[in-house]
Amino acid sequence: MARGDQLARLLKIVQAFASRRGGVTVGELARQEDCSPRTIYRDLDTLQKAGFPLYVDKEDGGRAVWKFVDGYRLHTPIPFAPDELMALYYSRGLFRYFQGTVFSEAFDRLSKKIIASLSEETRSLVEQFENVLEFGLRPKKDYSRYREILHQVNKACSQRRQIEMVYYTFSRDQETRRRLDPYRIWYYDGALYVVGFCHLRGEVRVFALDRIRLVNVTEQVFEPPQDFSIEKFTANSFGIIQDELVQLRIRFTGEAARWILDRTWHPSQKIEQQNEGQLTVSYRVAGTSEIKRWILGFGPLAEVLEPESLRREIASESALLASLYRGARQELGQPLSEQARTKGKR
Repeated sequence: MARGDQLARLLKIVQAFASRRGGVTVGELARQEDCSPRTIYRDLDTLQKAGFPLYVDKEDGGRAVWKFVDGYRLHTPIPFAPDELMALYYSRGLFRYFQGTVFSEAFDRLSKKIIASLSEETRSLVEQFENVLEFGLRPKKDYSRYREILHQVNKACSQRRQIEMVYYTFSRDQETRRRLDPYRIWYYDGALYVVGFCHLRGEVRVFALDRIRLVNVTEQVFEPPQDFSIEKFTANSFGIIQDELVQLRIRFTGEAARWILDRTWHPSQKIEQQNEGQLTVSYRVAGTSEIKRWILGFGPLAEVLEPESLRREIASESALLASLYRGARQELGQPLSEQARTKGKR
């Protein structure tokens, strides 16, 4: 039996005890984990040795129910349940993305306090669980370089104070001075953003934190709208861009069609038509720049049907790509698009 399998099972057993205050039987745990009762007994013995106060309660009829001691919480300044403490400790993996920033450092201090509060046996068990749960966060930016800017923006958000900043815009390759009421710091798709009311443009905008060149927290206090939420603000975006709504229809074939059915890519997604190996999907999104890059990622397995303007844009970019790889096409003896279609039919 792999050690990782046992650790994963132990975590689920602890969660079962925490969620079922009336207790759970060995048989129920064996069915839950699809293993033998003997394996569960070994797991229970491991947990007891690690300091978890388990006991057996005999109910009427002789049914043996395993429970935590009534009112059990780990002995920390805040009375955490075991699974709550484990979840908090393991979530530190999410903060490794922000290494070198105030967020990561604060969570590192919290993690050390959690570990210091545990018994030696429990600490050993908890640390072994780290080999079970991993977080993959890519692409990655080195936000330690923007430590002070992130600190100042975070302070402004917390204190609801307006900031003055110099911001670099990629699309125009220029810097502008702006006053901003920062509502939220937002992590999305591998990057940190600040969302707030831009006084220069007179509307709520999204700004990449790593493009803020200078920032000054002013004494001017603002009051954010009570009903503001990132989810509502970005509801129509395919990513972060705010723009006029556009209705799209796209035909996916082969492997791409299966990918589309696998998840909901945007709240507006509607499956209009589905044939064998082919799928027609509609979306209603803010602008086309972000969804265009996504469509191009499927290559010839995705065809824009509407709007015509986006269809022409993708046709133009596809022609440019074809010219870049003309030599490769000649070596292979057939167009790349034909190869992809052939692959999709397999």
